[in-house]
Amino acid sequence: MLFRSALVGQHLFASLLRQLHRPFEIVYGPTNDAKTKAALIDAVRLVHAVCAIKRAKVGLVGAHVPGFSNMAVDPARLTDSFGAQLVQLGLHEFIEAARTMDESRVKKELEQIRSLQLPSEDGIGQGELATDARYSLAIGDLISASGLSAIAVRCWPELPDVMGQWPYLAFTRLASAHHAAALEGDADGALCSLISELIGAGPSFITDWLAH
Repeated sequence: MLFRSALVGQHLFASLLRQLHRPFEIVYGPTNDAKTKAALIDAVRLVHAVCAIKRAKVGLVGAHVPGFSNMAVDPARLTDSFGAQLVQLGLHEFIEAARTMDESRVKKELEQIRSLQLPSEDGIGQGELATDARYSLAIGDLISASGLSAIAVRCWPELPDVMGQWPYLAFTRLASAHHAAALEGDADGALCSLISELIGAGPSFITDWLAH
């Protein structure tokens, strides 16, 4: 919430809003000053981010990866802490959707990938790019069907074992298109990516993979 008033009025409104657990920011300074304008923009972004997170739906495909118990998500605690809702989705259903994706859609997606003219090493061919296209389309379908604000996918060991390909390019493209997404079933990471977008910091790609 933004308001314009004298100092006493600001204190009064701030006290009321704090007791109502409503987010707010106080900006002060000459109205024509560049620093004041910049601070006002930052305040608007922060308030918008808080309000958007309270309405956010974070999709989790599968669960956290084996051994990464600190990534486990408690849906009730997530909602109590941020207001966001966790939407749990099946990993096997996701894999099946990717495997049985309509070939005409895969072909169109492949054309978009090739149009990027990304450099590649020997051995990267039609099959690998087609798998990436299937990942991208399946994730996009989940985002649209469930109205997700962010998504995290358990990527291993199932995806490379079953599909024969890691989903790194698909997630990089998602980030470039300003979709908040994370690998390894990292729902907290997906939420952090969404916050990064909301405050104007831009897209982020979270991974511990250095080379492939």
